Amino acid sequence: MKKSYVLLIFAAAVATGATAEPVAKAQSVKASTTEMRRMLRDPQAEVAGEFDWKAYYPQAAISAAKDGQATVLCEVNDEHRLRNCDVVSEAPADYGFGQAAVRLSTDVTRLAERDARGAPTAGGWVKLQMSFKVPE
Repeated sequence: MKKSYVLLIFAAAVATGATAEPVAKAQSVKASTTEMRRMLRDPQAEVAGEFDWKAYYPQAAISAAKDGQATVLCEVNDEHRLRNCDVVSEAPADYGFGQAAVRLSTDVTRLAERDARGAPTAGGWVKLQMSFKVPE
């Protein structure tokens, strides 16, 4: 029986000044400077082109048949692609969901040109929440 893998990407609505629960001290420093960044509100995220979802699902999670979640904080470049992503949180830990979310963000995610307020997304920052699900 062939298993399929599902990934859901949610662009979180983040108000200026919001900070996250970081998973490491280095991330704490970066997360605490969030208020100095131009955070986007409800940006539309889309997948840029065709790709193999399974290639991004963490191998350890596939082996253990684990679902997971990760949240990343990323900068938006001039082409509306994401860069400079850091893992804010992941669960369960030690299965690679954080790094998978970073790879998906930088490799295949693109934002619309403007967020819900009409602000340009280029040069802004976005927090993305991703859910990974292995169907039974």
